[in-house]
Amino acid sequence: MIKMLLIAPYEKMVEDFSRVFNQHNQTSHKAEYEVEQYSLETVVARVPEDLPDFNFNVEVVISRGLVSSGLRRLNEYIPVVEIPVAANDIVRALSKAGKINNNIGPVAVTGSPNMIMGAEDIADILGIEIKTYLIPTDEDIPLVVNQACADGAATLVGGISTTALARSMGLKSVLLESGRESIWHSITEAKRLAYLMRREEEKTARLNTVLNHSEDAIIVLDRNNTVTLLNKSAERIFHSSSQDYRNKPVEKIFPSCPDLDYLSNAVPQEAVVVEHNGLTLNISVSSLTVHNEVIGKLLTIQDISKIQELERKIREKLYEKGHVTRHSFDDIKGTSSAIRESLRIAKEYSTAESTILIIGKTGTGKELFAQSIHNESRRRNRPFIALNCAALSEHLLESELFGYSEGTFTGGMKGGKPGLFELAHLGTIFLDEISEIPLNLQAKLLRVLQEKEVRRMGDDKVIPLDVRIISAANINLYDQVEKGLFREDLLYRINILELTLPDLKERREDIPILVTSIMENLGKSRTRNISLSADALEYLTDLSWPGNIRQLRNICERLSVLYKTKQIDIEDIRKILPSPKTLSPSCDDELFSDNFLRQQQIEHERTRIVKALKEANFNKGEAASILGISRATLWRKMKSLNLEY
Repeated sequence: MIKMLLIAPYEKMVEDFSRVFNQHNQTSHKAEYEVEQYSLETVVARVPEDLPDFNFNVEVVISRGLVSSGLRRLNEYIPVVEIPVAANDIVRALSKAGKINNNIGPVAVTGSPNMIMGAEDIADILGIEIKTYLIPTDEDIPLVVNQACADGAATLVGGISTTALARSMGLKSVLLESGRESIWHSITEAKRLAYLMRREEEKTARLNTVLNHSEDAIIVLDRNNTVTLLNKSAERIFHSSSQDYRNKPVEKIFPSCPDLDYLSNAVPQEAVVVEHNGLTLNISVSSLTVHNEVIGKLLTIQDISKIQELERKIREKLYEKGHVTRHSFDDIKGTSSAIRESLRIAKEYSTAESTILIIGKTGTGKELFAQSIHNESRRRNRPFIALNCAALSEHLLESELFGYSEGTFTGGMKGGKPGLFELAHLGTIFLDEISEIPLNLQAKLLRVLQEKEVRRMGDDKVIPLDVRIISAANINLYDQVEKGLFREDLLYRINILELTLPDLKERREDIPILVTSIMENLGKSRTRNISLSADALEYLTDLSWPGNIRQLRNICERLSVLYKTKQIDIEDIRKILPSPKTLSPSCDDELFSDNFLRQQQIEHERTRIVKALKEANFNKGEAASILGISRATLWRKMKSLNLEY
């Protein structure tokens, strides 16, 4: 419901207007604005001062003559529709004035411009002498009436206040009334104005909702660089309401800004960073144009500390999605002097920020130590991201490590993709089998370590980083340097702190502890206890373990699957070993190592290929992509493993 208010100078006009308003609402012809419903409030007042306490809780005010101009002077934002004075209204009033005038003197027509306009032209038609008098404000009424008397006027035509004063001074008077046509026209205009204002209010409400829900502070300036609007975010930054700065120059907001010329420039430029009341603000300027004419500017302001906080929250979300550690130093089992020394050194390293190189053969627990160091460091609540550098092709490895910008690859992610270094910001990245990184990528990795920044593939922007790097290798990197397969400068960068992990055969006394722990964990997952006899534990302790703890865990899991209801003994272990020649614990270590490790590698390769084929729905091209090898290589491997799909 749209409310309209009629301010009428006399009671009869209220009656006439209300009657025409009801007729207007019932008209069969419905214009666009008639989709709304309209109500009318009325009040009688000759001048605006008669309404000192009136609440203008309406969308349009309809009034006449001096009341209209008076309302506009009081408040330019009050939407006022003035009831026009039509020609036939003047004709009726002048005709009546002529009858009572008897040509004694001229007829004085008084009022606002729209009341007296055209009166003199009508005088020739009616054969009446007419003089017109403009009344600018109600305070000028006595002056105008006195002037009309001095000019010899015998009859006065005007508004309610003017005619009342004229009668008190002995002049005949005729009230200039608004007829049905004038009232109808004013109602039409009032409805149209109210309808347009309602639409504009809806647009403004939507715009304000968008502005006030923006995390960015927004300030709107007019063409004179005067503030016209601040959104809620701007009010929070500047600790003031929009009213405090509205209609004031922008200098009031930035009294000591050295880049004020930039804010005053109508041409958008690169954003500037300014200091303001202890805050670091990033400000960008956009021009507001209408018909190619600049009518103002839009300042978009970002509190850089808020951006950093948002970045931190995003990093935490990534952390929650899985870039976390599962292990700590408590998960590293053993009492041997070798493992105790490794633990001591690792705990010392966890308090530092330098890069760490973990050296150890396959299965010695390099990632377990890396996770434990991260979990003990100040970065424990930040991301931990692990990558096996041997698992990906050179091209995929580069995009995974450094990310790529939009459009770099056909079919790449919209907006690009952040690399693992970006995702590990403020946390730790673990690069396993770092020796497998190709030489050209080693140069890029070295730059990341030196400059503490990364550049996405296909992009020219650098992203600052705060990442701790832990690397791991199962071969001698110094030998790789001698062979020209690894950069010497990179080795010195990643090897500031070095941790060497012992082979399992160097800590045989820990094997019973490890087996017991592994079996307990397997028993929890299968809701039953799994145990080995003392002889079986001793037998496992005497064996050589080229695959170290990973190999030991594989054997334990195989035993737990095959022997579910009995205590495991030596014979059970012998049955699952890959070759009869390796059944005796006194067998040659190298023979055990070669046969067992080869069998383990074959089984591991078979498992990887079958898993990739299933993920790719047995599409060999997609499976090869998942494995990071060519389709031809996949075909050769499947043939050697007797895999037919």
